[in-house]
Amino acid sequence: MQLKSARVVALPLGPESEALFDELLTELHSVDPNTVVMSLSRLELCDLDLDGDCDVGDCRLINSALDRCSEQSGYHPLVDLDGDGCVTALDIDFMLGPREPDLTGDGVVNLLDLGVLAAHWSRGAQGDWCRAADFDTSCAVNLLDLAVLADHWLEESP
Repeated sequence: MQLKSARVVALPLGPESEALFDELLTELHSVDPNTVVMSLSRLELCDLDLDGDCDVGDCRLINSALDRCSEQSGYHPLVDLDGDGCVTALDIDFMLGPREPDLTGDGVVNLLDLGVLAAHWSRGAQGDWCRAADFDTSCAVNLLDLAVLADHWLEESP
């Protein structure tokens, strides 16, 4: 997925902005070049209600924004990651990360993965949402997610 370029905001030039840039340059020169200065994890991306977790509340906000464009009610600009003015499945997939049926990462979809799914069965409404096992992004782990797991039963991943 290729993201569109960010919107440019013109800062008024003057002593305040010059001082800000000087301070930023000083900070940047003091950082080891091998250190990651800024990063944003998927967890932070999907924490739309800013409560510190990517949880069922965020899932509901994400779902309410799906297939909405900027001129429509329910559009959420933080979910529109590619900045095209519409929230699509691509935005949500990037935000929530891959939701692969091999939940344990052991290379095969098997009973261990079913155990993970079962551990989070129908618990989304209580706030214990497992986004990895919620394949259809319904904010709950349910029969639709079990069907996805079953479709991939015993498949091996590279």
